[in-house]
Amino acid sequence: MTMYSLNKSYPISDKPKRIRLSNGNTKTDFTTFTPDDLTYAGWHVIDDKPEVNETTHKVTWNGTKWVTESLSSEELQSVKNKQLESVRTQRDKFINDVEWKIMRYNSFARQGKSQIDDITKLDKYVQDLRDCINVDDPSSTEFPSHPNEPQ
Repeated sequence: MTMYSLNKSYPISDKPKRIRLSNGNTKTDFTTFTPDDLTYAGWHVIDDKPEVNETTHKVTWNGTKWVTESLSSEELQSVKNKQLESVRTQRDKFINDVEWKIMRYNSFARQGKSQIDDITKLDKYVQDLRDCINVDDPSSTEFPSHPNEPQ
């Protein structure tokens, strides 16, 4: 996607809607802007922003070009913390999705009713969820299968 920068400002994806030409006149029909019109008005066509692995690199604008840099140790830690938080949120959702079955099991036990669920499987599943988070590399965390899903 073509991007445009006005006087070295951060590039935008939309063509300007109006430019002032070198003779002082303005143009408002962007379909008629020539490359020279844009250059005289201070606009420059910018190369596409490079794609990078955002867990290890970042792309910044230096006023004339895109610059790809490795993340600092603080930024890497921040990325890891965000990944870990996301994994924990997903894990907590999985736990919450079966918590009602554990509560039902306990209620049935108190009432002396026949059980529907295997509490051993539910307890193991919840404990496996608690244990599965890889804090060294959250992106490699693999969640256990739900006890009601085929293995």
